[in-house]
Amino acid sequence: MSESNQPMFGTKEAFLHNDPLIAWLTTLKDTPKYAGLEILLTSTQRTLDELATRLATIGSSTVPLRNLPEAIKASQFLETISILCGYDAFKYQPMAWMADIWNTSNFENTKFERLIRASSEPVSLAGSINDIFERVFSQALQDQLIVSHQPHVEYDFKRPYLGSGAADLDAHVRGLTVDSTGEESPFYAWIVPVLQSSGTGKTRTVIQLSRIRLGILVCVRPLARQPTLMPPRDDIVANILVDTANTVFEDTRIIATWLIALAQKLLAFYQEDYENFCNEIDGDVDAAAWS
Repeated sequence: MSESNQPMFGTKEAFLHNDPLIAWLTTLKDTPKYAGLEILLTSTQRTLDELATRLATIGSSTVPLRNLPEAIKASQFLETISILCGYDAFKYQPMAWMADIWNTSNFENTKFERLIRASSEPVSLAGSINDIFERVFSQALQDQLIVSHQPHVEYDFKRPYLGSGAADLDAHVRGLTVDSTGEESPFYAWIVPVLQSSGTGKTRTVIQLSRIRLGILVCVRPLARQPTLMPPRDDIVANILVDTANTVFEDTRIIATWLIALAQKLLAFYQEDYENFCNEIDGDVDAAAWS
């Protein structure tokens, strides 16, 4: 099938097209050594086919996978197969997300099913069946790791900040507004994504920057099973700005629009109203120091 003839998004054909998980099951099924697993492998393929049919009838771009019995049943089959074929992992390698579950999860059994049942967030239905499973299991594993390391995260947030990360970020942000010659920067959007692995200090660096630059920290992370993540989620703001029916792009656009409006309002307040505000509460406050 040529690129121009790719199956339409959200159809059963799209979920099954060139799916590496189904190809892996077919390889095992065609291997004489696993002839005794033919019934199990066939049942798994049939269940994945049923899951694709179910997904095609949902009519949404996202769905919590744990709400689908077909997904739960498929996870049970896939775990059994991965256990039985584990001795040949180097020769018949399972999907990478399967190996991640066994290497990371501390559940004694039914690891796949427990993770998928614990995943309450809607998952994007873009791509194939394997893409969807990889997406939901990766997020579930990340949530599990964050929760299990919660005491360490809280401790790290209380420790003195080390390094020049905040100063480097400050210089980068200032460079977006004014270039090295002092002229106004040509950048259209003054937005700085901070990307790095979990637990490397992204949020702590931004918080540290707010100690020397006026800023507002807003946390709109998805709802977690444990409410003790750091920093705490701003439920009032997040519940208004984040809609589980939206795509990540739509949520990001809404949040960015709100932040721009908030920044403009604060700028107007500090430029025009702050001096009057200070005079009302304390005539000795030097408003110019805040300009």
